[in-house]
Amino acid sequence: GLTSLLYSAIIALILNIVIARKDLLRGVMLEIGGCLFFAVMIVIAILSPHGNTFSQHPNFWSNVAMTVIMLGSVIVNKPFTEQYTDTGDHQLHLHLSAMWSGLLLLATLISLAHAYFGFSNTMSTVATIAAIFIGIKASAYYPKWFYRRKMKK
Repeated sequence: GLTSLLYSAIIALILNIVIARKDLLRGVMLEIGGCLFFAVMIVIAILSPHGNTFSQHPNFWSNVAMTVIMLGSVIVNKPFTEQYTDTGDHQLHLHLSAMWSGLLLLATLISLAHAYFGFSNTMSTVATIAAIFIGIKASAYYPKWFYRRKMKK
């Protein structure tokens, strides 16, 4: 039978396509990655309708997806952060996206420890929130530091 995971993934994919179609056509990495993630969820839910790793550990897999999307944007030289603002140069956005990739990788490893190795759920949640908080604060302060450093050269 079809599971609620399948229904949720289908709805998320459809909404992602409808709401973000302009960004998909522009090649925005988050939207493309989101569509691919939901498509993979659909395939896995169809192949394993009575239980799978997505339904058992959704936080871990969403962190994996975000890490891959963010790191992928750096690897293909299309920084994630640059696609949402007109400010800052390409190098700054490569640095910011790489920083977010590292923080999301940390969140992924923490989620992995919780999902498969018995790490405390509370500690996992606190550590993931801390990584995101650090990313938000660093995104606010790093550009100022980056440009001051660049002007001194």
